[in-house]
Amino acid sequence: MPNTRTLRTRLRQDLRADHDRLDGLMSQADLLSPAGLGRFLAAQQFGFRSIRTHLDEGDRPLTGQLVDELIERLSSDLRRLDASDPGGATDGPGRRLSGLAVDYIVLGSGLGTAVLKKRWGRAADADVRAAGAYFSHPRPKEGWATLTADLQARSAEGREADRVTADAGRIFEFFEQGWIRSADIRSGAMPMSGENST
Repeated sequence: MPNTRTLRTRLRQDLRADHDRLDGLMSQADLLSPAGLGRFLAAQQFGFRSIRTHLDEGDRPLTGQLVDELIERLSSDLRRLDASDPGGATDGPGRRLSGLAVDYIVLGSGLGTAVLKKRWGRAADADVRAAGAYFSHPRPKEGWATLTADLQARSAEGREADRVTADAGRIFEFFEQGWIRSADIRSGAMPMSGENST
């Protein structure tokens, strides 16, 4: 019987535990409070900064500019919350990331972010609602459909498939590290321009 497993199915199957573990961590964040939102945003910032640090100039992802834009928006939200920064990115250049692996994680994360955005949107806290640059940044929906069609057409076996799968797993680890490092952040929302702090 021929092996019909594609790179798309391999990524889903081999990385299910990594995805579920990270999802479990991020779902602990209280997105309705400044402190909880600050921790979530700081973890995301660390993850995306780590991706940027490990980009392969010879195999750049289609989402490279999106990564930069998300980092900028995360920084803006953290400044709005006056949340401390847990640090930049994973140390050292290490092995460069497959562009396909980066696209898979970055575009795929947009699906989960859309769910979390609905939770964040129920916040009554004015400071939390003001820190919405990250959640309001649109992710290209057509990009995910195009990517999954590409992955579906690729073999699950071989050197490239091994690299993409391993690098996608590394990226999940970046965000896990971000969650751990953000445990001790402090947040004290900044007053909006023209407002006083009383």
